[in-house]
Amino acid sequence: MIQFLYKISKEIIKNNIQKSKGGVIFMKYNLAFKYRIYPNKDQELLINKTFGCVRFVYNTIFVHCE
Repeated sequence: MIQFLYKISKEIIKNNIQKSKGGVIFMKYNLAFKYRIYPNKDQELLINKTFGCVRFVYNTIFVHCE
């Protein structure tokens, strides 16, 4: 079992390591943060307006790119 886990972890590391031109080795990994906000009524209105504008711009550009 230990050898199996070692082999799997070795494969994961091998697939996620990249070398730069200078010989520096670094690993790729995903990192995420989750936040919860509690806006008041004015902030909620502003957030909704902002996302409405963003959605309109995105959809307009999406239509023109097709």
